[in-house]
Amino acid sequence: MTDFKDYKALWNETMQQLKCQFGTQPMDWWTSLKYTSSSEDEIFIAAPSAYHRDQVKSRFMAHIDTKIMELTGKPLKITITEKQSKKSAKNIVDETKKPAEENNFVSEVPDKTPDPVNVTKHSETKAAIQKNRHFQLKNEFTFDTFIVSEKNKYTFAAAQAVARNLGTSYNPLLIYGGVGLGKTHLMQAIGNYVHSNSDNNIIYISAENFMNEFIESINDKKTASSFRNKYRHTDLLMIDDIHSLKYGDATLAEIFNTYEALHNANKQMIFTCDRPVSELKNLTDRLKSRFESGLNVEICLPDYETRFAIAKSRIKLCGINIPDDVISFVCKNITTNVRDLISALKKLFSYADLMAKPVTLEIAQQQLRDTIVSTKQTNVSTDVIIRIVAEYFSLTPTDLRSKKKSHNIVHPRHLSMYIIRDLTELSTTDIGEVLGGRDHTTVMNGIDKIEKRILSDPTEEPMIQTLKRMIKENYVK
Repeated sequence: MTDFKDYKALWNETMQQLKCQFGTQPMDWWTSLKYTSSSEDEIFIAAPSAYHRDQVKSRFMAHIDTKIMELTGKPLKITITEKQSKKSAKNIVDETKKPAEENNFVSEVPDKTPDPVNVTKHSETKAAIQKNRHFQLKNEFTFDTFIVSEKNKYTFAAAQAVARNLGTSYNPLLIYGGVGLGKTHLMQAIGNYVHSNSDNNIIYISAENFMNEFIESINDKKTASSFRNKYRHTDLLMIDDIHSLKYGDATLAEIFNTYEALHNANKQMIFTCDRPVSELKNLTDRLKSRFESGLNVEICLPDYETRFAIAKSRIKLCGINIPDDVISFVCKNITTNVRDLISALKKLFSYADLMAKPVTLEIAQQQLRDTIVSTKQTNVSTDVIIRIVAEYFSLTPTDLRSKKKSHNIVHPRHLSMYIIRDLTELSTTDIGEVLGGRDHTTVMNGIDKIEKRILSDPTEEPMIQTLKRMIKENYVK
């Protein structure tokens, strides 16, 4: 099986950005270059004539190489011929004759996919087979392969609506939630749907890579211009994990200006974040208002039934027979997120493959013992945290949830907020709810006070570590 990407989408994106950078030349050098095929480290291009080929090589090849390196992070050889060679033509015919899996078009399609807006089942998967995949997107991340829980129906419907109506009423779309819940899957599902059903220009990038590209562009006018053209002339911009951005003044200004350029041109933006925008520190008010002006939707922890469906789908894809009692055991004990669930299943798949033995309940319990202890420590109950903090200070959980404001209660209450935030995936709004119905601003202020106290009081951090140890030991008994 050949393991390389088809680079047609990459080539088209390269040409689009170079056209923005250089404009129309006396001859339209860009549109007359035709992609023919590609291998793991080479792209084959046809030019209309030998003269055209030689002009492109002498005048523009360095720019093409630089742009491809910028987009992929690795060099690719560009072979330009004056017309499509028989070898290239044969490559294209052979590629279209290969089965779907030989072209990296394997799709994880579960038996049943909840569909709140009546999307034709597997439509985007079929379309993807007819069109080359986008080089930045995982082709297994589609709407068909996203198993929807009751809590996530609204978020799923919002993503589908955006995919069908780019740049209209739901712009920007921000998907927030804890780690490993499927934010990237849903974001890329939108990108794959748009790519399969249109010729729109799509950019997917992590916030960290966006930041790195911007930093590299600051001191070079030509690179800075290329950076702006790249991100301000796309039809769909998707930035993953915006909470990981390190916000300096220049970065904030660039994000704001990119936002304004795309929004004014009715181009779609999608962002993911591990918390609501209101909880992002060091974000300017004008950017917060822009992010919140569109549609903000939360992706929630899957319930038991959804985890079971996800596990069954993954097992079916891998072709390994795992009994339902084992699946039930895994789903009842791995409750943190989808990523941990799949990681546990992969451990069982590896055992079955390497040992050539069926996976029984006893084997699953043995193989996943450490994994389950670890996830249970991560998936800590807020009631346990509040109880242990209260007992440490000779108080009761009722004291910490009460409206009392005496110092001997306020400080332990703030510690509870800080530790809950550190050991769970709860938002500050949720933390406020479990501590007597306080609003998220109060919780943010309480956490901030503990962070400042850690810096000024050398006894604070050791005390917090002691409390965390007591909380985790509660789950190992």
